[in-house]
Amino acid sequence: MVATLLISPSIYISGSRLVDDFDGALPYEALRPLVHEDDRAAVETAIGRASSPYEPVPVEAVMSFFDGYAQIVGKAYPDLRIKTNPNSGNARLEASRTIYFDTRASGFRSYPFLLKDNKVASIRVSHQCWDSGAPSTSVKLMLDGWAAHLAKAVPILQPAVAGKRLYIRSAGRSLAIVADTARLDNTHSAPAQQQAIEQALKKLQLIRDTWDGMEWQRPRRCLADKALPANGRERGYPPRDRARRDPA
Repeated sequence: MVATLLISPSIYISGSRLVDDFDGALPYEALRPLVHEDDRAAVETAIGRASSPYEPVPVEAVMSFFDGYAQIVGKAYPDLRIKTNPNSGNARLEASRTIYFDTRASGFRSYPFLLKDNKVASIRVSHQCWDSGAPSTSVKLMLDGWAAHLAKAVPILQPAVAGKRLYIRSAGRSLAIVADTARLDNTHSAPAQQQAIEQALKKLQLIRDTWDGMEWQRPRRCLADKALPANGRERGYPPRDRARRDPA
């Protein structure tokens, strides 16, 4: 039997939703009386850093790129809405290479029969300008928690993406509908890369239209029955309600 234990500052244990993924948690503060000299100093430093607010070091060129990208979206593709920058002062780091979109405001549908842990699985939509961990830069829609169902879901979803230069793969723990794009340089002007940006945004619209149009394929029954775990099916629509909601 294998058990997992999270050891971290208490401020992280009390505030992170990822704690539930571990079998137990031990705060650094509980270790403080048990360690001495260099080990104690390391623990004290870690506790102090965890309590300090995160202050990103802004890079003006990257901030300018994101501002220019947002202007292109607003003028050429106003139906797509970029998420608000969570950093104070609109700061962007050199490593900021992903643009996240507001799924609801951008018109991406949420299907209540696609579940994760008995709740509706969330979707994220992004444009990855540069990604060393993927075969190509891309725009993609990610269905949280569904990488585990990839083998069963791909044959069901494949007809919807066939012939559109879209494909399905895992992205971390998510199932992703992906379109490859040209690499962008986040330290250079966005207007100088406008053609590549607009091509990517057009592909993102295609992903949205494909995703939103999947209801006509009646995935409610197919995905719920073939891909979801049993406890997910038990929380889905009852047969009578599902039949009423499905198109003829």
